[in-house]
Amino acid sequence: MGFYGMGEIIILLLVIVLAIVASVGGLALPGCSDSCGDVKVPYPFGTTEECSRNPDFLLNCNTTTTHTALMRGNLKVISISLQGQLKIQMFVARKCYYQSGHFKSSVSAKLRTASHTVSSTENKFVAVGCDTYGYLNSFQDNGKSSTGCLSRCNRNTPDLETNKGNCSGIGCCQVDIPRGMNNISIEAYSFNNHTNVWDINNCSYAFVVERGWYKYSYDNLQYLPKEMVPMVFDWAIGDETCEIAKQNTTKYACKGPNTKCSNSTNGSGYRCECKEGFKGNPYLPRGCQGL
Repeated sequence: MGFYGMGEIIILLLVIVLAIVASVGGLALPGCSDSCGDVKVPYPFGTTEECSRNPDFLLNCNTTTTHTALMRGNLKVISISLQGQLKIQMFVARKCYYQSGHFKSSVSAKLRTASHTVSSTENKFVAVGCDTYGYLNSFQDNGKSSTGCLSRCNRNTPDLETNKGNCSGIGCCQVDIPRGMNNISIEAYSFNNHTNVWDINNCSYAFVVERGWYKYSYDNLQYLPKEMVPMVFDWAIGDETCEIAKQNTTKYACKGPNTKCSNSTNGSGYRCECKEGFKGNPYLPRGCQGL
């Protein structure tokens, strides 16, 4: 065989090897897009029914706007990690009043998230206002659970104008979030319709926000400019433990011999990981490869 013939064979083999490596190292199912704009979309998530595990992981890649955006319903997805976290832009709940105390306007914040649970380690619940209390509610089959906080102040409250970046209960309060909260609503309320503090604060605000992102400012009492804030969910597969899920090999999400399963520490379900010494997407066949 001549040199040129041997060279063609080597090139062909190289192309085949590269194709195999690309298919193994991908994030999405074969034939499916693994990104939307600048956001990576790893399986079990996908932007079509065929490319996602089930409706809980189905997202929409919206190309009708000026900038391509990955959406869950009407909420923008910022990032997805195979370590089990999904970051979105979530609405700020607010309720505003006229000087007379009559209701003016409101914004509610609700999201059904059966397979996704509000991260108790990556978020804080925050309420802003001087006549304000707010709730984060979770609605589940076994009932409703809630957490929240309150903030009361007036123009003469010490340190009201100088308190910056600190949600200490003066103009702003915050609390940790319990584990297991999904199917959520966020609500903002007022004790007296802001009639006693209207000159400095006419709205109550409440939101769940990524830890460290929100910095309180006195100006926020008059106007909170953000309509949406980043919020982190923990996601998991189904509502079964690893031990139970493994019994159904067809539906079991952890694919291949190089994967391992761990039960969710926040809500029900389980997550898949690559074993030590391997890297990739454990939800894909041959997704975990040696380093």
